[in-house]
Amino acid sequence: MSDKSGYLISLFREFKTKRFKAEPSKSFTNFVRVIALCDGALALYALWLLASVITPTTINGSFLHYFFEGIFSLKFIAVIGIIFFVEMTIKILEWLNFVKDPHSCVSWLCSRPMSMPMFNLITLVVGIWASVNSAAILAWIEGNTQKNISHFELSKAIEANKDYTSLVTTISRMDSPSNSIPNGTRFFVWALFLSFAGMYVNQRDAKRKEHAKEIIESERSKTISTLIELAPASDFHELLGNYIDVIEDFSFEVFSQQREEVTEEKFSFESNEIKAEQLERKILETIVLQENYIRAALYAMGRLAASFDQATVSQNADVRYRVNLMMKYKTDALGNLSGQHRYFPSIKVTPDFYLEMNNILSVVLIDDWPSLLEYEVQDKDKDKDKDKDKVKKVRIFDSDKDQRDCVLPVFVSDHSKLNAGKSGAPSALTNYNLFGAPESIRTGQPQYIEDTVKEVELWRADGGVQELADEARDYFVKNAKAKSLISIPLSTSRYNKDHLEPSKMIAALNIIRDEKGMLSNSKKAQQFFHITRPIIISLSRMLNVYATILLERATVGKILEEQVKEQKNDSEKKSDSCREASHTQEGS
Repeated sequence: MSDKSGYLISLFREFKTKRFKAEPSKSFTNFVRVIALCDGALALYALWLLASVITPTTINGSFLHYFFEGIFSLKFIAVIGIIFFVEMTIKILEWLNFVKDPHSCVSWLCSRPMSMPMFNLITLVVGIWASVNSAAILAWIEGNTQKNISHFELSKAIEANKDYTSLVTTISRMDSPSNSIPNGTRFFVWALFLSFAGMYVNQRDAKRKEHAKEIIESERSKTISTLIELAPASDFHELLGNYIDVIEDFSFEVFSQQREEVTEEKFSFESNEIKAEQLERKILETIVLQENYIRAALYAMGRLAASFDQATVSQNADVRYRVNLMMKYKTDALGNLSGQHRYFPSIKVTPDFYLEMNNILSVVLIDDWPSLLEYEVQDKDKDKDKDKDKVKKVRIFDSDKDQRDCVLPVFVSDHSKLNAGKSGAPSALTNYNLFGAPESIRTGQPQYIEDTVKEVELWRADGGVQELADEARDYFVKNAKAKSLISIPLSTSRYNKDHLEPSKMIAALNIIRDEKGMLSNSKKAQQFFHITRPIIISLSRMLNVYATILLERATVGKILEEQVKEQKNDSEKKSDSCREASHTQEGS
């Protein structure tokens, strides 16, 4: 039975949802409005019946009996029942979005500029009538049996009756007890009810319009507040434009040229024109140069985040921004990663990727100079009288030594079947991912963390492993440098859905702040991500070249190791042959 009722409820909700999306029919709405207008006219008749009930011809001990008899009469109950049924039907149709504003005709009539003056006039006329007939109304209410004959009535009676007997009879008839209702009382009571009903509808419509106006004003205020909140500092767009130009030059000119130079050196090595040591030296020099360019790009992203946050960057600033990179590696590279392993599960499972944070690729924002470049003066000619050129070169950005090296696992695949029957294992291995950088690699979307300590508890409640959540809480409670953060996945392109796959990601960029609420909210963080995408793409291309040269270094390192082994073997062979020769000489 409960399943059947649940099914019916779900069907009703689905129907209601579809109705909300549909536009009400104009013809049907107009038809319902006419019905509502007729229902309003029937309500006026109900007020007339009510006025009749409370204004009996005489008020005496049977008034309550007369009142209840009128209230519970078939006619009154039928009229009220019809009004109630029509109103409930209209309310249901309006709730289901079949009609819109069904009482607009009645509201229109009662909200005209002359409506309230007319209702006030009716009330005034009723008051005047009641004042003129106050004595008769009081006598009717009190049930007074005495009747005072006026001088005019007595004069008329004397003129009309010449003999004594007829005069006495006429006066006796005129002085007979009477406590009947004054003429027009029922109509004026109905008019008073009509005036009150019209005033009620008028005020209800005014309040409805005022409420609608307040909602519009509230939404407008929220929109303005959001725009003000999302609006970056005045220097943000200038910084953004400059950084885009400079970092694109890094990507397309500097890194492309460095890759070509390393490629040429590699060809020279393969042609035996240079030795492996020379190639390794060239690669190491290139890597050191590239790491400074990458730190410059990281500084730019941190500077933009601070400007977007309308925060001051200086040595004595109240808040401190830091930026780091976590390079992504495949599982077979774990042996070559030297950072401390963090948030690795105790069960025996293999992550899909690893993220390494090396503090060589990290910066801390402590100076108020926003430029990424510096100028060095270079003579055009040895003649000092000639003009001098200013040559642009990248600034030297020191790495942030306070950010410790670490390695994090990234789980992408859902290996829930592997966990079946294992106590303490989560339903999906992706629950092992720490929030932030690992999740940004998995989803391909930026991750905004307003409060790292609070996020730990949310992660725990959402299926995060207890031991890892405890480790994360201990770290973020003690680490005052990372109270809030945004993690941005880096890939060389994002225009296609396939480009957001974890395998396409190169690294994760983390911007951290030592206070909660960086970038205010997730909507502003998303806006920051989309605005800075040109820099993110350029940085991703720089890292792509950087990763390629790192692979070349590893290859050359293996070659040098083999050469060292060969030289060692050769030296051992020579020493062995020398020993044999000495033994031969001694024997002879």
